[in-house]
Parts: sequence; structure tokens; C-alpha cells
Amino acid sequence: MKHTQRISLTLTAIILLLVTACIPQKNVVYFNANKADSTVTFPEKEVTFKTGDIVIVNVFSPSKETSVYFNYSELHAMVAGVPVNGYLVDFNGNIEMPMIGQISVRGKTTKELQEEVRQKIEKYLINPSVNVRLVNFKITLIGEFKKPGIYTIENNTITLLEAIGLGEDLSIYGKRTITVIRDVNGKKIFTYIDLTNKNQFTNSIHLQNGDVVYAQPIKERKTTVEIFYRVAPFSVALTSVLISLFILFAK
Repeated sequence: MKHTQRISLTLTAIILLLVTACIPQKNVVYFNANKADSTVTFPEKEVTFKTGDIVIVNVFSPSKETSVYFNYSELHAMVAGVPVNGYLVDFNGNIEMPMIGQISVRGKTTKELQEEVRQKIEKYLINPSVNVRLVNFKITLIGEFKKPGIYTIENNTITLLEAIGLGEDLSIYGKRTITVIRDVNGKKIFTYIDLTNKNQFTNSIHLQNGDVVYAQPIKERKTTVEIFYRVAPFSVALTSVLISLFILFAK
């Protein structure tokens, strides 16, 4: 009986080694200091407006009665289940504000638009102040995240690591090279970031509105069906061997 237990334990240990060998440690450890130095060519800049964005423009001044005319918004939309009023950036990159008229916003930052609107309303208001905010800032996490999905970013700023946190980290099957897909003037730009290389995180990598973050599965990842057909013959053979050994040593 002791011989049978030893053989069973030995075979179990072999199986565990084979299974764990499928996912090497180097594929799941972040910020590996042994990686060669490299940098990410990834423009870090303030969020700029583009077609399809929903922009809120709030105008304030000592004359509240007059300010109200500038705070009318043409669009009533739902963002993350919450109703908002804002201006939709049209196909040409413009919004239409009361009293002011058409304003080109595409490619401008919130600060640039705030200053432009403030200058335009100075002839109507005394000491006006303007607040501009993008309300439909979204990123998409797809692939081997524990919680993939579309996320609305209320404060209009998020880093890559914060986005990974929103997705509750990568699954054990996620490749530690992340792909960020960004639309730049109608062209898809693919940027690859190696999460195991700490040198790529000297500066924070900021995402832009509409970015898609893709976590590719590692090569060892197999579908359930593939695993079944690969393991089933081995399991049958192993079971036969165990039964034979049990019968042999039980005599």
C-alpha cells in the first residue's frame, strides 16, 4: 500500500509541474527590472475635443440674469445613465452657442476653449468666468481583463495603470504587453506597452477619450475544447497506469 501511495504522489507532482509550466513566471510579473531599457513613443497631452464629443460650457458673472442666456445647451443626453445638457461637436468640429454663434472646438483643449469663449462674451458680460468640461470621456478595455467593458471617466484624465485598475487587473492569461488603439485624425494608431519593463513607466502614460486598451491572451491560452482534446488522452492513459499499478502492488 505504501508503494501505491508513493507512486500516486509522484504522478500527481508530475502533473502539477506540467500544468504550471504552461504559464511561465516571467509572463505574469510586472515591472521586470531585468528587461532592457526602452521607452514608449506615446504622446502625452491634454484632452482635446473631436467630432462626437459632448461639451458642457458654463458661464458665470455678477449679472446672473444675463449669464443665463449663455448657459442654454442644445443637447439633452444621457451619460453613464445620468442626464446632461451639453453641446455636440458636429462633423466639422464646431459647436453652436447662443449669442456667440459657431465656435470651432476640434483639436482644442478645455483651457483653450474656456479662454476663447470668455473673450467672446466679454462684450456682453462684466468679469465673466467660463468652465468647460467634456462629459462623454470614455475608454474601452477588451481582451484578458478581469472586468472588460466601456468606462466613463468623469474627471477627463486617466493613466494606463489606472485603466488597468478599473478593469480589475489582467487575468492570469493576459499577455503583459498592452496595446493602446487611438484614433488620430481618422487613422488608427497602435501603441505597444510592455508592462514588465519598469523603464517604460518613468512618465505616466495618459489615455485619451475613445482609446481602446487591448490585453492580448498569451500563446499558452487555449479554449476549453482545445484543452479537453489535448488532456483527455493523457488522462485516460494516466488512469490506466494508476489502475494497473494499484492492482500490481495490492497483490
